[in-house]
Amino acid sequence: MDGNGIGRGVFGRYNVSMLNPKTNLRMFLTFLDGLNKVKVIAPRHPAGLELCIMGVVESRDDLLDLLDTAAVDNFIVCSGDILFRPNFTAYEHSPKLIVQDLEKLFQIADEIPLKILRGEQLTEDEMSFTPLTSLHVCSSSVDGVEGLKRVHEWFESKKAPAPADRA
Repeated sequence: MDGNGIGRGVFGRYNVSMLNPKTNLRMFLTFLDGLNKVKVIAPRHPAGLELCIMGVVESRDDLLDLLDTAAVDNFIVCSGDILFRPNFTAYEHSPKLIVQDLEKLFQIADEIPLKILRGEQLTEDEMSFTPLTSLHVCSSSVDGVEGLKRVHEWFESKKAPAPADRA
């Protein structure tokens, strides 16, 4: 594991993908409360730098549904000198596997403090574990404009309908 569970550990085996970040859909998932509350951030335009909050997903099942709707099939890992020469690598992973692996990471994050409180010895991986706070995901099959439209429509469909006026 590389400290945050991505790599040899939880995310297991995967294929490296070639994506065009200026055309493919990409989103940033920020974990506010594990998979119970996930903020979804995306570029306002596929080739743009300006980001906007698309919405907040309130459950694991909704996150899986959103990732399916947006045809997300990759997660991206940044390595190297993040400020001056970042190296981005995309790894193929289905929405279901992304969510399952995220569940495993959050389970590990919950178990480590309990082990410490019980006085148990942590493994080397557990000692270097850093809880995941965000993840960059993307689609290899949906362009950014179509993907942003799908994500926007998904969030719109989840809004509570306005109460009908009573005459």
